[in-house]
Amino acid sequence: MAKVKPRSAADFELAWKRIFRDWADEKIGVVQKAVLLDGEVCGTIGCRFIVNRWEIGYGFAKSYWGQGVATSAVNLFLDGVVERPLYAKVAVTNIASIRVLTKNKFVLVKKQIAKKTEHCLGREECVFIREHIGK
Repeated sequence: MAKVKPRSAADFELAWKRIFRDWADEKIGVVQKAVLLDGEVCGTIGCRFIVNRWEIGYGFAKSYWGQGVATSAVNLFLDGVVERPLYAKVAVTNIASIRVLTKNKFVLVKKQIAKKTEHCLGREECVFIREHIGK
């Protein structure tokens, strides 16, 4: 996405506690994975059910940017997620993430203005959709 406000360590920990609690309680609507490269955690990827639709999101350490890690991780993740359609939102300025999505057969549906929230800055964003399963 980019345009995300940095979280405090406490807020970050709280968000992950919620994810793990929902996973442990087998709640529908949360799929979250750590991404490993050569045995090191380099990012996270997941999807969740938000306002009647599944949305994918991911984040990677800056040291892994530009190496195809996100593209490969999204591709592998999609093999294990059967929910469709699957949506993604990304700031229009995040060209790298737009490439990750288009390489993984997401299609641009529209551009919209997203308001500033507690977690994100106000921004123009692209909304993508992937409707089919498979390569």
